[in-house]
Amino acid sequence: MKQYIKLVYRFFTVLILGLVTCPASGQDLIQRHLDTNDYKLWSKLTTDKISDKAGWISYALRYESHLDTLFVKSTLTGQQYAFAGSLEGKFSSEELFACLDNKQNLQLVNLNKRKVTSISGVKQYEFSSDGSFLITIEFNLNKSMILVIRDKNGRKLQGIENANVFEMNNSRNALLYSLGKNSYYEAGVINLKQNIIKRKILDNSVAEIKSLTWSKDGNTAAFHTENSTNICLYFYDCRSQRLSSLKALPQAFFNNKIITADSSIPLKIADDNSSVFFAYKNAVQNSFQNPVAEIWKNDDKYIYPNLALIQNYNKPLLAVWYPKSKLAHPLSTEKYSWAALTGNQKYAVVADMLQHEPQYDLFAPLDYYIMEVSKGEKELLVSNQTGYNQYMHFSSNGNYICYYKDDIWYLYDIKKKKHTSLTPKTSFSWNSLEDPVNRKKKSFEFFAWSFNGRSLLLYDKYDIWLFFTDGKQPLRLTNGKENLIRYRFAPLRQNKSKFNYSTTKSLVINLKEKNILEAYDTKKGSSGYFILHPEKGLQPLLFADARISNIRKAANRDSYCFEFERFDKSASLLLKSENAPETKTVIQTNAQQKNFYWGHSEMIHFENAQKDTLNAALFYPANYNPQFKYPLIVYIYEKLSYKLHNYVIPSIHSTQGFNITHLTSKGYFVLLPDIYYEKGDTGISAVQCVEGAVKNVIEKGIADPSKVGIMGHSFGAYETNIIITKSSMFAAAVSGAGVSDNIRGYFTVNSEFNNAEIWRFENQQYRMNGSFYEDKESYLRNSPVFNADKVNTPILIWTGKNDNNVKPEQSTAFFLALRRLNKKSIMLQYPNEGHTLLSLNAQEDLNSKVMEWFDYYLKGEYPKEWLTSSSEKKSNLNP
Repeated sequence: MKQYIKLVYRFFTVLILGLVTCPASGQDLIQRHLDTNDYKLWSKLTTDKISDKAGWISYALRYESHLDTLFVKSTLTGQQYAFAGSLEGKFSSEELFACLDNKQNLQLVNLNKRKVTSISGVKQYEFSSDGSFLITIEFNLNKSMILVIRDKNGRKLQGIENANVFEMNNSRNALLYSLGKNSYYEAGVINLKQNIIKRKILDNSVAEIKSLTWSKDGNTAAFHTENSTNICLYFYDCRSQRLSSLKALPQAFFNNKIITADSSIPLKIADDNSSVFFAYKNAVQNSFQNPVAEIWKNDDKYIYPNLALIQNYNKPLLAVWYPKSKLAHPLSTEKYSWAALTGNQKYAVVADMLQHEPQYDLFAPLDYYIMEVSKGEKELLVSNQTGYNQYMHFSSNGNYICYYKDDIWYLYDIKKKKHTSLTPKTSFSWNSLEDPVNRKKKSFEFFAWSFNGRSLLLYDKYDIWLFFTDGKQPLRLTNGKENLIRYRFAPLRQNKSKFNYSTTKSLVINLKEKNILEAYDTKKGSSGYFILHPEKGLQPLLFADARISNIRKAANRDSYCFEFERFDKSASLLLKSENAPETKTVIQTNAQQKNFYWGHSEMIHFENAQKDTLNAALFYPANYNPQFKYPLIVYIYEKLSYKLHNYVIPSIHSTQGFNITHLTSKGYFVLLPDIYYEKGDTGISAVQCVEGAVKNVIEKGIADPSKVGIMGHSFGAYETNIIITKSSMFAAAVSGAGVSDNIRGYFTVNSEFNNAEIWRFENQQYRMNGSFYEDKESYLRNSPVFNADKVNTPILIWTGKNDNNVKPEQSTAFFLALRRLNKKSIMLQYPNEGHTLLSLNAQEDLNSKVMEWFDYYLKGEYPKEWLTSSSEKKSNLNP
């Protein structure tokens, strides 16, 4: 396998060198340094679509000025169309393309005839499956809406006045529409298979028609009507042309409840067309009066702010309706409010979300119960199971539930009511301490079920595994561990997941077809794509020392397009056929880069105090001269080395005051090290890893050890704060919106989520061994404020005054501690800004001040006025 990977590397290295070789005339260009006025020239590539036979590709170029443009380009002739103000469009075979701009102008392109038809005032559009029809909702001359059906040339065939919305079925050969005029509403179905056949299914309704929904096979449809006093459900069978309705809930099952409409519980038809799932709620809205005094009780399930929010919220719940039998009953209730459906919607899983509260994790453990949807009788499925939704998955055929508990993946056979452990049969670890969401032990991802539901796909650290529901020996489909290459299924638009409520989804993969895998070399930073072939196994598509991303596959060809970039090479859009050795460049963005000096990137490796080998991405200054030693800026936030090959568009509008290209263009090295954490010593771990990475760069003889700066935002700002209390390596620091007082942070209520921040310290980023009272010494040792007397590094602190994530008082506390100790520090507080800066003026101000701060302390440049103290100004005025 190693020899195979070497061959892949060698082949694609030659290929990519061919792609990026400059013409001889380019070697004689006179280059210059970037200026901030040049930044407006840069655009960001966004791949949109590839046509069915790969004859055309659409992509957008986005600019900071918002003068965005969508392009449609022939991969054969290079012919191109450009549409300002558009970002995405739709192909219909190889013949048609349409896109909608930000002024509601629809551009219809007949690609064969090279004809563009513009249609104004369009709100919604779709092609029929065979491309014979274009359907739009648009505004007519009197400003009312109309549904229009056109042929492929844009010629109007039929119109329905006052139609305001439509929904295509999955086959895109029929649509469900609604219209309204003078407080009367109509719903209908239009068949587009051959001729246009329209059929009204509800007429003269006095309530507005909403939530148009099709079944999976397109044989049935559902919607609801809504006015100020009532919501009714409707179910239409296209085969029998029968319309059923549910106008009120049976009070035997729904005591004082009403039908409602809510995006969290959308209308959904069962796959077998027998039932409709809908939302209901209390008929009387809960009212919570603001008391004279808030009463916080230690034994309440939630703390007061969350309880007040809940009591003011009439939570929608899940129910089922059987149109043929005219029966309906609830699935979730106020007590068992969490609910999800199995793959075939025959069973539901419910849970009491408050049962194990109060607790101090991100996701409370739940006792899950399973019940047959038609009967509604519950029985225990699994107890004390994490409420993290990614740990429970439902097979598409409805036979199995897979869940992760106590470091083991389990399979539950619904019919046999039997639990079987899947993963102990292998010697591989299925959990990680490196997860970005929850820093406790967490499983590597469950990915998907097979098409027939008889097998499932799991990830370990590097590889993809196929497990079988009948207990057969699992198969490892990739060989990433041997080469430190991580394989994952590429997130393609074709891989659609089924929504099962409570944010759970079921994804199905057909392993009898070719599947695209994304690959990442965890040591070198190379990336690319492989084809997982049903007979041939793993086959390389493209793998190189670059960032290769955003793949699209042509529906009817083995052709793929993807973006290729490096830090020193702006993104290009490439086209490649599976069996063709060559790769075709569709577009190379930002050609003006050749006129400017640019840096390059390199992956370096270093050791922490525990002798673990870690990665860091190092970015060289533009126009680098090895005869000089340059200042170095370290940017930190857990693990960032994966950004090695990211092309960074120069900008002074970063929301965090950090832009790699902006810094390298001004003569700085930039270092992004990975940090590996020892539980209970998060801050100490950060110090050890960052110092190890910086020493590695200094030993190369390229950076000045007396001119090293460090900066971070949010958790990276906390890391910056704690590092400068324990290291004398840094000549300047910048800390944005970070925690400085761990004890205060631990006992803070997050006003965005209305819960205590305790969980972040015990079970998330701060990685403490337990509660504050179990390990006070660790909390104090890793708290910047309690160690501020050891700071010798000048620090620029900034925060948004409206930050509800990390309270601005955290920045103020560190500033006041340093002020009391007479340590050099300046704090910037931005009014009307939150955890990141969103206004352009604030972004420009922060970016310029960060640069001026580092220029003063790392380059020795003359200080700007805001950098000098009041006493210094007075002394300058009175020499």
